[in-house]
Amino acid sequence: MNINGYVLDWVPEKSSYRLWRFDPCSSDPFPDTAMQSSGTWGSIGTGHELISLGSYAFDWVPENGGYRLWKFDPCSADPLPEKVVQSGAWSTIRTGHVLIPLGGYVLDWVPKKGGYRLWKFDPCSSDPLPGSPVQSGTWSSIRTGHVLIPLGSYILDWVPKNGGYRLWKFDPCSSDPLPGSPVQSGTWSSIRTGHVLIPLGSYVLDWVPDKGGYRLWKFDPCSSDPLPGSPVQSGTWSSIRTGHSLCPLG
Repeated sequence: MNINGYVLDWVPEKSSYRLWRFDPCSSDPFPDTAMQSSGTWGSIGTGHELISLGSYAFDWVPENGGYRLWKFDPCSADPLPEKVVQSGAWSTIRTGHVLIPLGGYVLDWVPKKGGYRLWKFDPCSSDPLPGSPVQSGTWSSIRTGHVLIPLGSYILDWVPKNGGYRLWKFDPCSSDPLPGSPVQSGTWSSIRTGHVLIPLGSYVLDWVPDKGGYRLWKFDPCSSDPLPGSPVQSGTWSSIRTGHSLCPLG
């Protein structure tokens, strides 16, 4: 869970990146003075996905199952310095799968079939998702068209097409990691297709890449709407738009 940390703004097609310090108290959550570093990677580009795992970042290539685990260093000229902690290839985690970081766990979800596996994350193992999954099963109501967003001990299950949402309590000790009934459910009229939701600790960044618009919401799992009231910040970015990907780190 990113708490007043950093956000990596990278452009896969160009392999370029900028690292921003997240500031929820500024008029812009990524103020110009908060840019930590910028550059271009030679080996992280189109076809790769970056997944935040605390002080680590997974660099995963769904097409061939290849992965590299990097140690995140915000003080380095390159936030993912050259030395790879682990690398390899998974035979069963490939195209069609979605990896969702959940603290010390990673949820491996297949939207098309609703299948899931919950893995324990171990950065010290030769495989960062070692052994057998902690849980596995199939969801009948969480499938293609849904987006799962990790928010600490909760998961936001959002359907951009109609704005519907359900907030689930995450339980790694249950037979189903999203057990029972949702904590909250409802429909948003203004957070729909074309928006991207990015978890930032106790905040959620609502970003519209096509126009560069953004709203920063305070997350409240106890409210009838988990993104209640008015946004904390809102505005438009001229340089963070379609083609960019935002990944919370740290």
